[in-house]
Amino acid sequence: LNGTTTVTAYRVYEECWDEKNTEKPLCTADRFTEEIYPDDYVAKQALSLLDSKPKDKPWFLQVNFPGPHPPLMSTQKMADSVKGRVWPDPYQPLNQDWGTMRCPQQQPDAKEGPQFSGRCNYAAEIENIDALMKKIVDQVKSKGEMANTLVCITGDHGEMLGDHGLQGKMVPWQASVSVPLVCFGHGVIPGTVDSDPVTTLDLPGTFLDVAGVPLAGGMTTKTMFNLFRGVKSPRRDYVSSGLNKWRAVVKKIGPVSYKLVCCRGKCDPGPQGIPEVAAGSGGDWQTLLYDTQADPYDTTPIVSKPGIILLLQQYLPEGWCPLDPSVKLLLRQQNV
Repeated sequence: LNGTTTVTAYRVYEECWDEKNTEKPLCTADRFTEEIYPDDYVAKQALSLLDSKPKDKPWFLQVNFPGPHPPLMSTQKMADSVKGRVWPDPYQPLNQDWGTMRCPQQQPDAKEGPQFSGRCNYAAEIENIDALMKKIVDQVKSKGEMANTLVCITGDHGEMLGDHGLQGKMVPWQASVSVPLVCFGHGVIPGTVDSDPVTTLDLPGTFLDVAGVPLAGGMTTKTMFNLFRGVKSPRRDYVSSGLNKWRAVVKKIGPVSYKLVCCRGKCDPGPQGIPEVAAGSGGDWQTLLYDTQADPYDTTPIVSKPGIILLLQQYLPEGWCPLDPSVKLLLRQQNV
């Protein structure tokens, strides 16, 4: 700066990352570029590892991109790439000010340079990662190894992005707990779509299966490779999730994939219309049942299927929304 001061890339990134700092004099278009952008850095390391791996030996590479993740940050190039598009509003943003989800570079007082927050910049992060993933896959192809390589792309959690007036990942609603899972390459039938519940916990089992390596003792992960190949085989009876004061179970019963949410107290914050927990209702628990396909925004709890609720409760972790012992015994006797 001023010809006398050296500014490190980390210092620039740190200032851009600081959501509480509104001035950001170092966070400019000529400093905050793809050369120091975290996802681009990770991709460079992945490409370097592919170049340095031993030849003619099996290999496994896990590429963990930091994005898309708050704080939502776009270089000017990324911000300009999404500026001219129309972005959908959040679903039921309630009465809260969801201005942080609007596209900042589209606002009348927008300044040039890197941009932060907004659904558009979340999308910019995703598109940038798409381009980086293509570079990695192209590197595999250039080595002639794509036909024998299985590639899976997924995430560790979702993001509310203003739906129901919420942001982040801390809640049991679909935008938070549901993530994409796309696999291609070795053994995968192109165009195959499976809408039944699966879990990313089964990716390790899948990779070990493809590599011909048995599971180590105590591992519960299962393989999904037959699913990718269109071969019918046993799969998980249910999948589950949970964080802090809630746990959830998703299970397909007949043609419907049901989600049961169990909360300590009211399942709040959340969609409009969640009933209050009645005083003295048996331990300050609340259970909510949803059809994940017909109701992807968790707007209408199903109250007409108490038997399904009881059935799914037995799959919750011990101590969560506990069943009456007599009910639990009856379910075991019926083998359900």
